[in-house]
Amino acid sequence: MKKQRWAALFLILLVLTGCGDRVCTDEEINAPNPDLRNCDFTGADLSERDLRGADLRGAVLIYANLRGADLTGAKLPSRFAKAADLLTSGNGAGQDFSGWDLSSMNLEGVDLRQANLAGCNLRRSYLEGANLTGADLSGADLTHARVSKEQLDTAKSLKDAILP
Repeated sequence: MKKQRWAALFLILLVLTGCGDRVCTDEEINAPNPDLRNCDFTGADLSERDLRGADLRGAVLIYANLRGADLTGAKLPSRFAKAADLLTSGNGAGQDFSGWDLSSMNLEGVDLRQANLAGCNLRRSYLEGANLTGADLSGADLTHARVSKEQLDTAKSLKDAILP
């Protein structure tokens, strides 16, 4: 029942904000400098796609796989723009992401060894196969994140973290 209420609220927010209110075709996605504003790419596989110059403002990219996508010159929703390099390269080893909002992002298989994720919002993020060895997750919010106990056991610190 709680999940149904949350899902209904999420859909209402999408409608009210105008985000994710259309489905984009392959023809639109493959066009030069595509206008993909307000497209719903929830869980979509956009890996290795040429999205140069794409306008993705207002697009829903929850759990979208962007690994290897070319986002050169793309206009992205603000929190995804900040994480674009991490999402496309899959390499965040040793980097500082403290305090970042990485909620509901597809971080499957991402290398986060020795990364600083302190205070990071990782709610509902998909972290299966991500390498968290030596990562600092102190104070991170991992509520409903898809991550295994074995992965968390390799982290440097989970102090004050909210675990799934």
